[in-house]
Amino acid sequence: MVITSSKRSEEKINSFSEELKAQFGVDVKVCAANLEEPTAVESLVSWIDRQNVDISYLVNNAGFGISGHKFQDYDMQKCKDMLQVNIMALTELLGVYVPRMVARGSGSILNVSSIAAYIIPHGLEAAYSSSKVYVRALSECISDDLRGTGVSCTHVAPGTTRTEFFHTAGLQNHSKIEKMYMEADEVAAIGFHAMMARKDVVVPGLINKAIRSLIYLSPSRRLTAKISGSVLS
Repeated sequence: MVITSSKRSEEKINSFSEELKAQFGVDVKVCAANLEEPTAVESLVSWIDRQNVDISYLVNNAGFGISGHKFQDYDMQKCKDMLQVNIMALTELLGVYVPRMVARGSGSILNVSSIAAYIIPHGLEAAYSSSKVYVRALSECISDDLRGTGVSCTHVAPGTTRTEFFHTAGLQNHSKIEKMYMEADEVAAIGFHAMMARKDVVVPGLINKAIRSLIYLSPSRRLTAKISGSVLS
């Protein structure tokens, strides 16, 4: 098993790896990588190959957002960094490991999208929601491409989850969505079981399922943007 995260979370994943080793007796290798750097995936894959690890299950969970700001007010460098992580790093990892899985005839992929991928236009979260639209679309297309290969691709589209996401995204006050939070371990379990069941997509939580359904009934794109933006303002 290989776990990777940003260098700022290196201490956490090292601690987590020790828990996994103690609880399950598995060999866990840890590599901190800054996926905002364009060459990070190439370096990460080279490191994994040197460990002689075959990746049978690929979970693309790395990502961050920019919330509570209109696009014209973005720090463009932060936006570029976000797109590098959310889109390019994910795509590169898929580009490496999907062909290997297909050649082997087995494997499963879990990409973490977001309920934001269904809420378009999305107020005050333009680039983040757009990046997750890409993850959603790519995942569903890859899932179709993989039919008959023995390899599956699932994407999980969670809503608000109790992590450091909104703090990292720059949203100082997120009390409006406090009651909508799901716990991270619950979302992870739902995504894992969907991957193992080889589903194309899973949306955790009744509220998020309702949001996805209601979006298609919205009488106005402006209304969709206004309501979604109101919870981030």
